[in-house]
Amino acid sequence: MGSAIALCVVLLVSGSAEAICMPRDPPVVNSPKDYASAFVDALIVLRSAIDSSREIGKAATPTDAMVAFTRTDEAYECAYSYLKAYQGSSNEAIQTSAMSFGLAMVQLTRATDGFREEFKDALDQKPEKPSEHAERSARLTVMGNDAWKYEMNATVSTGLALIDFDAAKKQRLALTSSERDALVKKLEKTFGVLAHAKGELPGLENSVSVLLDFLTDKDRKTSDAN
Repeated sequence: MGSAIALCVVLLVSGSAEAICMPRDPPVVNSPKDYASAFVDALIVLRSAIDSSREIGKAATPTDAMVAFTRTDEAYECAYSYLKAYQGSSNEAIQTSAMSFGLAMVQLTRATDGFREEFKDALDQKPEKPSEHAERSARLTVMGNDAWKYEMNATVSTGLALIDFDAAKKQRLALTSSERDALVKKLEKTFGVLAHAKGELPGLENSVSVLLDFLTDKDRKTSDAN
């Protein structure tokens, strides 16, 4: 029976991972435009990871919970894989963003591992003192908070990577209007139209709102604008 359940978990997770982690062209690690596209795709996969993590608490059976845990891990790994190569970029802003995003994935994965351990302890009816529970909860909260700080830093650095200057020394996006619009459309399809509301949105949506504000700022023209 146990092996049958394990096989079911593997099949469900494999199908989910394939659906989430789509193949990408080889990265052009020093290109802000290429990085911005990869970063947006990573944010979308990260949203899938967050959705999967929320399913853990709604699971009706231990098998459902373990599937949700594994789907979450797969999505974090996929999001990280989209940006890993850019950590070797010679563009400092791209490199900073990719490395910050990687640190965010490490913290989120560690937090998921902590919740998985807590879940298994509950299944095993392992006794836990109130002080131990409070300590573990505090530790997991800190991991989550740190993750979103790193992720916000990645978002801000992505914006810095996309800034060019024209002859009048005014900021321009290192994107054409069609490239900019494609990124905005992709983000809004997943996250909706997010008005900037720092501190009032969840971590991921907060950073996406910052990126959308940056991309749609009317005072910052695209590279092909007159």
